[in-house]
Amino acid sequence: MPKSQNRDLSEERISLEREISTLESEKISLEEQINKYKKDLENYRAEIENTVNERMKLEKQIDDIKKQRPSIEFEDLANNLKRALASVQTTVTRKHGPEEAVEMPAGSEYIVDKFEVEIKSGIDLSQGVKLVQPAINELTPEALSTVRISFKSKPEFEIVKEQDSQ
Repeated sequence: MPKSQNRDLSEERISLEREISTLESEKISLEEQINKYKKDLENYRAEIENTVNERMKLEKQIDDIKKQRPSIEFEDLANNLKRALASVQTTVTRKHGPEEAVEMPAGSEYIVDKFEVEIKSGIDLSQGVKLVQPAINELTPEALSTVRISFKSKPEFEIVKEQDSQ
């Protein structure tokens, strides 16, 4: 083989070896990227699984909450009604304006005459005595509690001085 041809083959061989080396480096880099993507994919799958499990747990909690019926202890009910009555009384005896509450002029004040509460509920004895709201499918107009409030004018009293009659 002539020298020029030998040299050409040698240069071609060197060029091919460089190309092989470059391709092997790219292959290693691509394999590293593939491994990284596989790990990311595994992490995403685990995250999705955790999210799905968390959602299922939350949905179960929501279902449990929907099944629960609100309840209140008798003492709390009495205290709430007492505060409500005091609030109503304050509202009808005072005029609310942009400033603080201002006394109403004489003769225009009212008082709560009657405050009647009729409570219709179930009773829960599992943790003390509590009133329990009926289930949604049990709510009918007849099963609803009522509050009746009657007002009357606040009586005005005048102190009259007796005059001596002589």
